[in-house]
Amino acid sequence: MSTVEEIEIAIENLKEDEFLRLAKWLDAKVADAWERRMNQDSEAGKLDFLFNEAESERTSGDLILGRPRNEIDGNPKVLEVFQ
Repeated sequence: MSTVEEIEIAIENLKEDEFLRLAKWLDAKVADAWERRMNQDSEAGKLDFLFNEAESERTSGDLILGRPRNEIDGNPKVLEVFQ
């Protein structure tokens, strides 16, 4: 049996409050790992295309309230914001 399988079995046997505590801890670990990865990717220039695209949309007037104009045009719910 692998360590992961042993952990899975142990998790299945946790009381609800212990499970919720573990879930909260794991959620924080995943968020930290995601944040580290995003920072590494940003520093490596892997996200530059997103910034460039957003800047291009902003300067061309196609970005309104953080949404591309093509998602706003003709959408009554979004257009209500501008009235």
